[in-house]
Amino acid sequence: MRKGFTLLELLIASSIFAIVMLITTATFTWASSYNNKLGEMRKTSLTARKIMEMLSQDIRMANGDIKLIRGGAPGSPWISGEVVVLRCSAPSISSCVPNTSFQNNADVVFNQNNNALLIAQKDREKVVLYRLNNGSFSRSEVKYLSSYDLAHTGLPLRGGVPWSDAGATSNINSTGTDVEVQFAGYTPKVESATRKQQPFVKIRLVAQSENYDDLAPAFRSRIELQTSVTTRFYNIDK
Repeated sequence: MRKGFTLLELLIASSIFAIVMLITTATFTWASSYNNKLGEMRKTSLTARKIMEMLSQDIRMANGDIKLIRGGAPGSPWISGEVVVLRCSAPSISSCVPNTSFQNNADVVFNQNNNALLIAQKDREKVVLYRLNNGSFSRSEVKYLSSYDLAHTGLPLRGGVPWSDAGATSNINSTGTDVEVQFAGYTPKVESATRKQQPFVKIRLVAQSENYDDLAPAFRSRIELQTSVTTRFYNIDK
């Protein structure tokens, strides 16, 4: 005679099966979330590293001089140096102006929280512009000239041609990643007889998932880096 299962045995078996299924589902869910998190962390870290490496390389290769001339005073340098930090208040590059806290006959100290950087590279015959605009970080370059006109309203010009029309611009942050880049720094006047300190740029970089605040923790990542980079050319021929 075959013996059937009691109600208690069925309840126990059902409970065990439910627990096993719950653990299995939780494991797969956790693994999927972990994989998403790793993917976002990888994307933001690669973006941050790429930007930092490009900035560091360009700043180290800075030499020569950038003279930004006031539009209302031709021939009178406003800012002069291998690196010039700018603050841009609008999407148009015409809003970019130097943001200084101290200036004398030799040195310029740049305030914090600037979002653009000009780098003179005379030996490479080019000037590089890094610019942050609405979460996108771009790099463009034009042929090296020793002087650029800069009206009070901004607009760096190269021979009367707006910068945006003079050189190609390319975004360098990855798709799906927002970045925030801030610059500060110091540059001595290149023609100074003695240089007590090399020009340097302080960089603060934040890379995070696009729409970071709207994403669940398992689908977002954020990384913040800060460093200072010093130029490597000493302009001993000046």
